[in-house]
Amino acid sequence: MGYRSVEETRSISLHDPLTGLANRRSMVIHLEKRFEEARRYEGKLSLIMLDIDHFKKYNDTHGHVAGDKMLAKVANVLQREIRSADLLFRYGGEEFLAILPHTDMTMACEAAERLRMAVESDVGVTISLGVASCRETIEDKESLVSLADDALYRAKQKGRNRVEGAFDNARVCNCCAGI
Repeated sequence: MGYRSVEETRSISLHDPLTGLANRRSMVIHLEKRFEEARRYEGKLSLIMLDIDHFKKYNDTHGHVAGDKMLAKVANVLQREIRSADLLFRYGGEEFLAILPHTDMTMACEAAERLRMAVESDVGVTISLGVASCRETIEDKESLVSLADDALYRAKQKGRNRVEGAFDNARVCNCCAGI
């Protein structure tokens, strides 16, 4: 009987076995660190939350094995397209979250649009994306995640396959309007 080392067990607990990406638990750890750095040094920090459009229908039509393969393909494209300084996580189900250090809202919206186009082109499915950036009025990392989630919800409500940005007052970000 083989035993896992503490490091192996830790790695397994922080990574998604299907996609190989860091998981939500890992995201919480990294976001805490990046959020505190941005606050302490008055730096920029943005999040992109994204969801595969109509994933349940895809699973129902093609089966869970095909759905898993598609999730892995999307994860590979996202990982390939983000910058080396950015961090990508499988947030849950068909949702992913990217932490973009040193990135303002305009740059994050542009990055989100590149991700959207790459997934559609390379995998043949569409994604909806919500973008949020750190502001002085955002008091904690949970609020930043909530803003990205709200923006993602708006993207889905407006027809999917699009990028929506949010400010802390829930207005749509002008920088995403033309995207």
